[in-house]
Amino acid sequence: MKKIALRADCANCSALCCMALAFDRSSLFAIDKAAGEACPHVDERGACAIHHERTERGFAGCVGFDCLGAGQRTTQLFFEGRDWMRDRSLVGPMSQAFGCLLRAHEYFSLLDMVETLDLASAERETLAELRVALEDAGIDGGNLAAVQSRIDSVLKSPGVMSALR
Repeated sequence: MKKIALRADCANCSALCCMALAFDRSSLFAIDKAAGEACPHVDERGACAIHHERTERGFAGCVGFDCLGAGQRTTQLFFEGRDWMRDRSLVGPMSQAFGCLLRAHEYFSLLDMVETLDLASAERETLAELRVALEDAGIDGGNLAAVQSRIDSVLKSPGVMSALR
């Protein structure tokens, strides 16, 4: 199985973080924005019109955000390159898929970190099985939650906890 790239590739995404995620006016964001609503700074090409001055304009939260590759995976794999800007009917489905994959990619990142520990071979096999199950869950929220629960249990297991010490 090929390991999923956990690196954002904005050129192959459709500005999902700028549309799907909500944020509240704070020290990280200069405005309130609801989930499923496009950021006012997204241009017609899906690029950020204030990219080079995000921090100065009050959008440090954007600078610090990393989708871990969930954006391009949603756009390219699950929506075959289509995007919500050209087809507004995709706003809901793409937002939901992106949310699922964002959580999944966070768990892939956790698995990558745990795999660097000194673990028994049985634990390594379990982690490999969970990685496959996580990938197979795709954008199905129910399946994804079940796999994440299993991963949480393994992360709290005595073998993993002792390897952390």
